[in-house]
Amino acid sequence: METVRYVDEDSVTYRRWEDRVLLETMKYGLGLTIREVYPMLCRLITDGLDPIEADGPEFELGGFLEVPGPRDKVNYIEVKDECGRQIKICQMLLEGPVDRAEAVLRTSIAEWSNHGGRRWLSIIIAEAKSVA
Repeated sequence: METVRYVDEDSVTYRRWEDRVLLETMKYGLGLTIREVYPMLCRLITDGLDPIEADGPEFELGGFLEVPGPRDKVNYIEVKDECGRQIKICQMLLEGPVDRAEAVLRTSIAEWSNHGGRRWLSIIIAEAKSVA
């Protein structure tokens, strides 16, 4: 990570040098700030990723195992980062003691059942019984 100080705006921290090149090219080419060109660049990169025309509400990440609706507008960069964090959490839990993983499973089942996931809950329970 690299932090760059600019005379015309606050300092910016970049994760990769490629991010800096893209953002600074747009900054100086358009005469705007990094914070102004960042959403534009995100839009340019992610515009063609989703084949569905999203006409639903803007999806905001808020909790573990949260999933957007089929028509929700999704920021793929944020979702990718969140997915990576959740993968690391799951990996940590799988490598840890069984009681910790069991507690997370129970919490997840409770959340799913509270959000209309009773069908999934019955599938998981049936699968668990068949394995045991």
